[in-house]
Amino acid sequence: MSILKHINTIKNNKLVKNGFLFTLFSFINTGISFLLLIILARYISPSEYGKLNLFNTLITLLNIIISLNSVGIISVDFFNYPKNIIKKLISSVILISTGVLLFGILMIILFNNFSIKAIGLSIEYQFIAIFICYIQVFTSINLDIWRLEERPTQYGVYSIATGFANFGLTLLLVIPYKMGWEGRIYAQSCVSIIFIILSIIILNRKGYLKKPKFDLWAIKNSLSFGLPLIPHSASSWIRQGLDRYIINFFYTSVEVGYFSFAFNFANIIHIIGSAFNSTNSVYIYKTLAEDSLDKFQQLKKQIKILTITFILITILVYISVIVFIPIVTPQYEDSIPFLLPLCVSALFQCIYYLYVNYIFYYKKTKILMYITFLMSIIHLTLSIILTRYSIMFTAYITLFVNIAITFLVYKYSKKVLKSKTNEEIYNN
Repeated sequence: MSILKHINTIKNNKLVKNGFLFTLFSFINTGISFLLLIILARYISPSEYGKLNLFNTLITLLNIIISLNSVGIISVDFFNYPKNIIKKLISSVILISTGVLLFGILMIILFNNFSIKAIGLSIEYQFIAIFICYIQVFTSINLDIWRLEERPTQYGVYSIATGFANFGLTLLLVIPYKMGWEGRIYAQSCVSIIFIILSIIILNRKGYLKKPKFDLWAIKNSLSFGLPLIPHSASSWIRQGLDRYIINFFYTSVEVGYFSFAFNFANIIHIIGSAFNSTNSVYIYKTLAEDSLDKFQQLKKQIKILTITFILITILVYISVIVFIPIVTPQYEDSIPFLLPLCVSALFQCIYYLYVNYIFYYKKTKILMYITFLMSIIHLTLSIILTRYSIMFTAYITLFVNIAITFLVYKYSKKVLKSKTNEEIYNN
């Protein structure tokens, strides 16, 4: 009876159900991206694959800069303020993003020769990248609202529709129209335009979108949250994205293609962890707001269970991929040696998510910025020094730095909890 009771408890647990749905949708999206990855690898060369990843790396950087990391304030304050205040915060995020977009366009025009050499992409693709990132701000806000309202079905349908649209249009442009790696970029641009229209319509109907007005409190609150996190978020780009430019500098886009191919497979682990974190973070914020001993104990047990789960997922992904690559994409066999350090690195990124939400909730992001940015500078320095000798050094530097960041965030989150929560809750 006790086993059946536990099963029924799990089935009726809203966090578990939502977590399962978010993870399921993540698996589907990962499957779409994974299949697209395989097909593209068969139709574009490792050199083209490297160029495509240079574009994606630029997208990652611009996604951090475009809103000055202010989008996160919506999630953190969603349960602390009424809807009219949340609308002001959303409006401030849009105003900030629009200002950064205009400034970015001006910088590309003024420093076009330098940017072409530094980024390795023409002005055309730089403009496409910054517009895609601006559009994604609206999509991110829309998805965050669904996540915070705990509506995984709407979240999943929207995100999967985006994935299928990208998948279908990319294949159309790359295979029949033979547009190569550029076909993927044009497909992404078209899909982004379609879904920004949908996001604006949905947000407007839900009453979250208002005519953007300058609200000093909302702007200040958004920037005070987001600006300290820019070095933190940029540090992630330094660790994961800048390596590809360093490899491209010392080697060629072919080697970038091999490294990126392995990294994308390892990223499956990170995607799964990130997907569950989407709903888990909401649960953590609610629990900390309630200051409940029983629920806090559940959080501690949950960390242990999820850590074991992520370890098992990592092992499964690693074994599957080393079997898969020689059979399906043999031209990318040179990417296999990078898989072990990159997969374990992704595992520690998942464990990092289990602790960092406590720091976000209490808005103690300054120390987090110091931790991640300092470790990223160490990563960058080691990568510049050692990559010239072997790309394997680059992969193991990623692993070493992720382990260090996870450990430091774990220690700091414990310190924050001790200072902010009820003493009885912390000690239990």
